[in-house]
Amino acid sequence: SKYYMPDTQTEVYARHPVHDWVEVATFGMYSPSALAEYGIGVPVMNLGLGVERLAMIAYGGNDVRQLCYPQFFPRPLSDREIARAVHLREEPVSAEGKKLAAAIAMVAAAKGTALGPCSFEAWEGSLGDASMKVIVEETESNAKLCGPACANEIFVHEGSVLGVPDAEKWQQVRAEGVPTGISYLSAVSAQAAARVEEAARCGKGTSVQVKMAKLPSDINLKIDEYAMRFITDNKKKVDVRGPVFLSVRSVIRE
Repeated sequence: SKYYMPDTQTEVYARHPVHDWVEVATFGMYSPSALAEYGIGVPVMNLGLGVERLAMIAYGGNDVRQLCYPQFFPRPLSDREIARAVHLREEPVSAEGKKLAAAIAMVAAAKGTALGPCSFEAWEGSLGDASMKVIVEETESNAKLCGPACANEIFVHEGSVLGVPDAEKWQQVRAEGVPTGISYLSAVSAQAAARVEEAARCGKGTSVQVKMAKLPSDINLKIDEYAMRFITDNKKKVDVRGPVFLSVRSVIRE
């Protein structure tokens, strides 16, 4: 290459079981004239590794494009692999924040059918330097504290990600599908705790409300891109709809 000093460029090859010798690296000394363009007056060696070629050889691949452009060479994903690609978008980071998330979920599950206006203290303690109280509440009259979808759980069945209740209609999905270990309630409780925790760092209270879920992000879910691509390429679906209606409020104690 023109940016190397003459006769210093060296190419490195490795043997591939099918393609025989494959170039995997090149190195050499940069030309002083090239370095001068950047005001560099000391010798510089460049080493460029073909990491994807090394990986192809190490893992027995025959086409480097399968490593670099997997979207054009999709491989089937099992329901278990897709389930491992479903995560929470927001989670509390502190030990107290995690206890808060569990407390919110416990109170919401126990008092979910209570009619508003109602409020229940879920947790009281310190987050960082802030002393606070956290409340699960419903301010509207004759509305339940939690929507029915709070009890839904996330399963992967035949390539689709589904939020389903424990009901007869969905027994096949629950029996044959792979559980993610995430319920709507655990997901939104983690989100509420994370936002309360963040507000506490600023010495503030906050309110978090989750209403009707239509998208994974509405219930604090994310699906890794490779799994989402597989789902859409194979005309499968992500269906996590449902009425959640959970409201959480934090108050700084004086």
